[in-house]
Amino acid sequence: MNGLWGAWNVLAKGTLGVAASVLLASTTPNCAELLLGLQRLKLPPLLVQIASFMIRYGDVITDEMRRMRIARESRGFEAGVYGTGASSRSRRARCSSAPTSAGSASISPW
Repeated sequence: MNGLWGAWNVLAKGTLGVAASVLLASTTPNCAELLLGLQRLKLPPLLVQIASFMIRYGDVITDEMRRMRIARESRGFEAGVYGTGASSRSRRARCSSAPTSAGSASISPW
């Protein structure tokens, strides 16, 4: 029975922590104010600095993902289930043109 109470406490504290974080992030207009508020609450400066790096690099990674998606689409990639994209169709087309008679050697083009 003690284990169940311990599990319940962990679950409750985790849920409340996530809910508080979401509420704080959704009611703060920009990240600079959030970081300033964390400094005013006397959070250790190292944690505030790490949080600012996370926010900054989150934006960098998001921008890079957007650039990679645009580059992938400009090359004609079609997202889909594994084996149904444009590259697998061209691979199947190359394989189907390989010689299939019994006397010829079959050499894979890839």
